[in-house]
Amino acid sequence: MDKQKFGIIGSGTLSKTFGSLLVETGVYELDVVVGRSKASAEDCIRFVGEGTGSKNISDLGNCDLILVAVPDSALGDCCKKLQQAKTTLGAKMILHFSGACSSLVFSPLVSESTLVGSLHPLRAFSEPIGSLSDFVGTNCALEGAPNSIQYMRDLVALLQGESFELDEKSKLQYHAAAVFASNYLVASLNVSKKILEDLGLGEKFYLLQGLMQSATGEVFRSSPQSALTGPIERGDYGLVREQLREISHLPGVASLYRELGLQAVDIVEEKGDLAGQEIVKIKEALS
Repeated sequence: MDKQKFGIIGSGTLSKTFGSLLVETGVYELDVVVGRSKASAEDCIRFVGEGTGSKNISDLGNCDLILVAVPDSALGDCCKKLQQAKTTLGAKMILHFSGACSSLVFSPLVSESTLVGSLHPLRAFSEPIGSLSDFVGTNCALEGAPNSIQYMRDLVALLQGESFELDEKSKLQYHAAAVFASNYLVASLNVSKKILEDLGLGEKFYLLQGLMQSATGEVFRSSPQSALTGPIERGDYGLVREQLREISHLPGVASLYRELGLQAVDIVEEKGDLAGQEIVKIKEALS
């Protein structure tokens, strides 16, 4: 059976990852990578191990599948360029990887022979993944028309991932949840690192890994209510005040402590283990 040809717009980490994964399936072959420069496209080609680099979207004419891996802000412009090259394109599916933007951004490209969709892998790609074994079980959010969903569901299954469907109106809020679980988790850990560095203990930051993993593990094994420990969970409002005083000299840290502390109070209130007066005192300590 002939392999299906696919092309990629964008040449970064996600392009390298999905390029490599699709090639490894043996079902697809990479035809063209379109980058901002031919050099960046060729860098992606070298990582994947096949295909040719280009700066021109019209060179995607032989592709059955087109993957668009560009920043959200560039999707509209990318759609316009695809429209301009539409008569030369024969793609059955054009999909993007944005977690926040829906497939509607590509709606002008829909035709009787071309589907559009969005596929967002719930995984941090700080480095490209070069092997299917590393992608196994990755959850992917799919959004689009029913026939587009089926195409993407089959694609994710081929990559040995898992998939679930989203409504286009849900994407922004869904992505905000993903931001908290990934980006803001990293930001919070960076605050922990800064506090340790202020004490001259920056080299001991790695010691927090076990603490973080045990806490997040309990969240997903049970619930946030079960996982929460510490001074707010115990109702130790005096310690909360003392900690705020000790970190007050670090820019932005005390205000973040207060905001996240109030979120922790919400969890404590849901648990119902502390008396109302204790909750009031904790909130006063955080004010």
